[in-house]
Amino acid sequence: AILIALLAGLTGWTAFTAAAPEIPPGQQTLEGILDIRHGDDFTSGRVTGYAYFLRSPGRETELVFEGAAPDDSVSGTQVRVHGVRQGDKFFVAAGGTQHGSSPSGSSSVATGAKRVAIVLFNFSNDASQPYTPAFASGVAFTNSNSVAAYYAETSWGQLTLTGDVFGWYTIPDRSDTCAVGAWATSVTTAVAAASIDLGLYDNVVYAFPYAASCAWSGKASMPGRTSWLNGTSGMSLHTMAHELGHNFRTHHASALNCTEGGVRVALSQTCTVSEYGDPFSVMGGASHYQHTNFSRGNFGWLSNANTLTATASGDYSVRPIENDDPTGIQVLRIPRADTGLYLTLEFRQPFGTSFDTFSATDPVTNGVTVRLTADYSAPSQTRLIDSTPATLSFADAPLAVGQTLMDPVSGVSITTVGVSSSGASVRISFGAVPPAPSPTATPTATAVPTPTPDTEAPTTPGQFNAALGRGKKVVLSWTASSDNVAVAGYWIFRDGAQVASTSGTSLTDAVPGKSAMHTYYVVAYDAVGNLSPPSDAVTIRP
Repeated sequence: AILIALLAGLTGWTAFTAAAPEIPPGQQTLEGILDIRHGDDFTSGRVTGYAYFLRSPGRETELVFEGAAPDDSVSGTQVRVHGVRQGDKFFVAAGGTQHGSSPSGSSSVATGAKRVAIVLFNFSNDASQPYTPAFASGVAFTNSNSVAAYYAETSWGQLTLTGDVFGWYTIPDRSDTCAVGAWATSVTTAVAAASIDLGLYDNVVYAFPYAASCAWSGKASMPGRTSWLNGTSGMSLHTMAHELGHNFRTHHASALNCTEGGVRVALSQTCTVSEYGDPFSVMGGASHYQHTNFSRGNFGWLSNANTLTATASGDYSVRPIENDDPTGIQVLRIPRADTGLYLTLEFRQPFGTSFDTFSATDPVTNGVTVRLTADYSAPSQTRLIDSTPATLSFADAPLAVGQTLMDPVSGVSITTVGVSSSGASVRISFGAVPPAPSPTATPTATAVPTPTPDTEAPTTPGQFNAALGRGKKVVLSWTASSDNVAVAGYWIFRDGAQVASTSGTSLTDAVPGKSAMHTYYVVAYDAVGNLSPPSDAVTIRP
């Protein structure tokens, strides 16, 4: 009890309200802050490489759960675990986790002045330096479209990032196995030998040459202090801003694929999640667009006046999220019955020259974006609702003027009434979900064969190639995919974000901004939305 009270006084932790349970003989109990880390594989659109750690003063212990592992949403909370230590890992018994509270002060993790250390290292079997320290400094701090500039703009000046780049350091480890824990130990030794104290920095970003053993572009704790960048695609605005977003306590901007009777619809009881499907945030598929209004709530950047929870039918307005507008409504949310979730509305407009560089004709600036979200206190995925489900792209997901979105769970309908550069107006109607019709006797109909649904995806596009064109253009080509019915077209991805589509097998991409390394791949799709595996990725500097 004295130790728990001491920890509470020193670190802001709150003691458990329940006593520690009795544990079997031979097991021991540990307490600390649960740190969940995951890797982001943008190419395949999946989360990978989950790892669990227990942080206590002066110590970090890797946890292995013999039962169900905790959900992402409890990362950063206090836990008590019991189990058995084996080597440098602690094996948590099934059912051996007791949850406490969040550490106090976590809401301020994304405000104020933060110092960030970028540590570049390579391996005994790969001493390459794929970019210079100056390049890394530009991405992080000094470019006009740097990560520091991104967070200064999207936080309305509430978060400023400065820092230093160190390295390259060659560590004795090899890159054959993705052992980031061992790598961190070796890097810490190398940095300390150079008389550098990483403890003086709020966040540490470790970056290394591409290691195929790590099936991700970036990896981070949420919330936490450390993140990892894999290869040249990792040293980018998208990946670094994304992983720091996890450090600062926000999750992915995902998207919903919903169907009803085999047909795509905006919302239904049959939905799958595209992990990085939201194209309007770096926490999703965007390479540079600003954080969503929900992430800003996670970060603690919103004033109380910025959020309005609608509980009655009527006309409402929502202002652009890009503007520093402490008294304006920039988050309009509607409780989704008793699910604990909200239909959260956001409005975007073109802003600045580096990040929210939408055009005046883009769907996102001419409609209201609707997402399923939790409350700000829960750093869980947002789920973009595709209000134009007839197309296969999420770029036109916002609810356009005159369109109505009906939620089958809550019975709420949302109609976009109008938009202007200063805001959007919507009409919200709270209505009961229509009851199912009572069954009535009907004549027996002649049986009609049910067509077999098409669930077969196209094959992977082959021989993907990228060549330099004129005037910062990249000429892309590939060999055609095949499909059991027909290939409808191809999506082209640049740096993990969809940038174009075509029905042919070539495309020329005009690359915006300054010359930089860009990674491309292509995905084939058919008429019902089945997606092929991504092609081989190709990196090129236009």
